Amino acid sequence: MLRSKYINMQAAAGELGLSAQLMLLLSGLVLLITLVLAGVLDTLFTERQKDDIGQQFAELAIQATDKLDRSLFERYREVQLLANQPGLASSASDLDQKRRLLEEMQKTYAYYAWLGITDNEGKVLVSANRLLEGVNVAKRPWFQKALKGIHLNDVHEAALLAKLLQPDAAGKEPLRFIDVAFPYRDAQGRIAGVFGTHLSLAWAADIEKSVMQPLARRKHVDTLILDKNMAVIMGPQALLGKRPLQDAAFAAVRPSGYAVQRFGDGKTYLAGYSKSQGHSFSPGLGWTVMVVQDIDAAYAPVAALRYQILMTGMCIAALFAMLALWLAGRTSRPLDLLAASAGRIEAGDMGDIAPIPGAYREIGVLRTSLQSLIGKLRARESAMAQANKRKDEFLATLAHELRNPLAPIASAADLLRMAKADEAQQRRLGEMIGRQTRHMTGLVDDLLDVSRVTRGEIALDLRAVRLQDVIAEAVEQVAPLAAAKNQGLDTQVGTGSAMVMGDRKRLVQVLANLLNNASKYTPVGGRIVVGLSAPADRILLSVQDNGIGMSADLMEHAFELFTQETRKTDRSLGGLGVGLALSKRLVELHGGALTVHSEGKDLGSTFVVSLPALVEAELAI
Repeated sequence: MLRSKYINMQAAAGELGLSAQLMLLLSGLVLLITLVLAGVLDTLFTERQKDDIGQQFAELAIQATDKLDRSLFERYREVQLLANQPGLASSASDLDQKRRLLEEMQKTYAYYAWLGITDNEGKVLVSANRLLEGVNVAKRPWFQKALKGIHLNDVHEAALLAKLLQPDAAGKEPLRFIDVAFPYRDAQGRIAGVFGTHLSLAWAADIEKSVMQPLARRKHVDTLILDKNMAVIMGPQALLGKRPLQDAAFAAVRPSGYAVQRFGDGKTYLAGYSKSQGHSFSPGLGWTVMVVQDIDAAYAPVAALRYQILMTGMCIAALFAMLALWLAGRTSRPLDLLAASAGRIEAGDMGDIAPIPGAYREIGVLRTSLQSLIGKLRARESAMAQANKRKDEFLATLAHELRNPLAPIASAADLLRMAKADEAQQRRLGEMIGRQTRHMTGLVDDLLDVSRVTRGEIALDLRAVRLQDVIAEAVEQVAPLAAAKNQGLDTQVGTGSAMVMGDRKRLVQVLANLLNNASKYTPVGGRIVVGLSAPADRILLSVQDNGIGMSADLMEHAFELFTQETRKTDRSLGGLGVGLALSKRLVELHGGALTVHSEGKDLGSTFVVSLPALVEAELAI
C-alpha cells in the first residue's frame, strides 16, 4: 500500500521525482524571496537616495538665496548709511571729495557698476569716474521710486550706462543691473537729491558659482534665478526672460524644498528651490533660486543603485538555486531507497532494511519505524486506551481534591447535628463553617465575576446611589479584619451628598476589595483612611494606607490578574490576586477609572476611584 501510494504521488506530480519537485520548490521560493527583498530594498534605498539628492539641491538653493539676500542687504545698508550722512548735500566745492569717496567705494566692491549723486531735479551732480555727470535721470525708475520710498529695484538693462562701461559690446551679453537708491536731505531736512547705485548682476553670478561648487562633478546642473513673476533673470542664455515652469504653484506652498517639474521644453527636471525672503530690514527682490537637472541625470545614482541591488539579488538567487539542487538530491535519494524497502514490506518481506548510505538522522529514525510498524500501531492503540484510563483517573482525583476542603465543613455539620455540643463548641464550629464557606464562596465568586466581566456577560443594576451609603456598608464588611490587626479605619466623607449612577452592590464590592487589600498589606497598628471628594463633574473615592507600599514596576501591573504574587507578604492572608483586576473592570463599566499611587516601599499606597457625578437634572428624571 505504501509503495502504491508513493507511485500514485509520482504520477499525480506529472512523473516528477521528489528531487525535481524539491529543487523547483526551493528555487522558486528563493527566487521569490530574493525578488521581494530586492523590491523592498529598492523601494527603501532608492526613495531615500532620491530624497537625499532632492534635499541636496534644495540646500544649495537655500544657501544661494541666503547669500544673495545677505549680500544685497549689505549693499542696501551701505547706500542707506551713506545717504544719511549730513555732508552729502554740501556745496559744489566738495564735488571732488565726494567723487573720490564714490570711487573708493567702487574699488572696495567692484560690483558697483555705477555710483552717483543727483540733485532733487534729477541731474547727476557727481559720480564715480565722472560717468553720466550732468545727465538728467529724473525719468529713470530708480530716481522716481527712491523719492517714493522704494529703494530697491529689480534687474533691468541701462543702455546709456552700458555703452559707457562696455564700448565694444558687439556680440557680448548685455549688461544688467540692480538699483539701490535713497534720497538724501539738506541741513533743513528737505530732500536735496538721490544717492543711487547700479549693482552689476555679475555679483549674483559669482555667488551662484561659489554655492554650486559641491555639484561641480555633476554634468548638466543649472542654476536659475527667477524674478517674482517666475521669469528667468539668470541662467542658460536660451531661458533668459522666459518662464520655463509649466506649473509654478509648488513654490507658493513652501518657501523652499524640491520637486519634480516639467519645463516648457517638454523635459522633466529635478528642481531644488528657495524663495528669497529678504534679510533684516532689506525687503529683498522676491527672487526664486532653482538648482535644476534633467531627471534622468539627477537620478542616475539611483538607477545605478537599483541595478546593483537587482544584480546582487539575481546572483544570490542563482547561488541558492544551486544549493537547492544539491540539497534536493541529498534529501530525495535516501527516501527513494526507503520507499523501495517499504514496497518489499508491503509484499510480505519483513526482513531488516539495509542501512542506507548517506542517510541523515531522520531517515534512520524512519527506517527503524518501518521495521516495527505493526508493533508500533498496536502499541499506539494500547497507549490510547491507557490515556483514556488515565483521563478518567485524573477526573476522579480532581473531584476528590476538590472535595477535600469541604471535609471539615461536612464534619462540623455532622457534629452539630448528632452531638450535644455546648454553646461554645457550637459557636466555634459555626464560625469555622462560616469562615470556610465564605472563603470558598468568595474565591469562586471572584473567579466567576472575572469570567463574566472578561466575556462581557455581567449586567449592572444602575440606579442613583449615595456613595456615603456605599462607604458605610463596605467599612462595615472590612471592620472585623481591620480590628483583628488593631488598624485604624477612618472615613473622611464630608457633609454633602455624593450621588452617582451605579450598581450599589458592585460599588460596595469594589470598595470592600480595596479596603481588604489595604488591610492585608498594612501592618498591625497601621491606619487606613477612606476619603470622598467631588471636584468639577467627578466624584473621587480614595483608600489610603500606610502599609508596605508599591514599587514603580509593581504599580504598572497592579491591576493585572494574579499580581498578588509579586508582593512579598504573609501568604496566610490568602486570595487569588484577582480583586484589583475585577475592581478596575467594574469601575470602568461605571464609566469611571481606578488608579493607584505609591511613593515607594514602606510608604503606603493610595487607590482612587473616579466616577462621573450624577447632576441634579439627572436626579430629577
